[in-house]
Amino acid sequence: MERKITRRSFLTRGVALTISVGGLAGAMRSLASTVPMVLTYQGFLTGSDGAAQTGSFEMAFRIVDGTGAPLPSLDPWQELHPSVAVQGGFFSVHLGSVTPFPTGLFGSGPTDAFGYEHYLEVTVEGETLSPNLRITGSAFAVQGAVGPTGPTGPVGEPGPTGPIGPTGPTGPVGEEGSEGEEGPTGDEGV
Repeated sequence: MERKITRRSFLTRGVALTISVGGLAGAMRSLASTVPMVLTYQGFLTGSDGAAQTGSFEMAFRIVDGTGAPLPSLDPWQELHPSVAVQGGFFSVHLGSVTPFPTGLFGSGPTDAFGYEHYLEVTVEGETLSPNLRITGSAFAVQGAVGPTGPTGPVGEPGPTGPIGPTGPTGPVGEEGSEGEEGPTGDEGV
């Protein structure tokens, strides 16, 4: 029997997730003019009967940690797309096009062996879908670009004076000086 795909399970079965991080962490600092500051998210949406959906749907997106809580940042990110076109189940949105990503969002938060743990939470027509998808770096982001050199740090305290080294070799003996004047004659003794 063929397994049905529901809106709840579409993330685990039918999603083509293309998150083009594109070096967002570094780009926020120095590449803003060359790297798009959006993530492309593509998915496949089905109804409760498993049939591919067609129409316009309200979708909300949030970046969360592994537990589904907002990232511990000063400016958590979320974005609403009130009318996403879905054709034969397929849709595509540009995250960050409505609400720009806060500086440093992709360079902070909890980590594991693969780097920062950021997940995308998707809500369609008020229903939060599960599971959340981990945001991973694209080839561009993994390649990365060399950023500008940072400022020079402060000069440290001088270190202790080292030990005195051994005495060097004795130099050559100089030439003999000229003979001095003759001294006065002394008294003759009695």
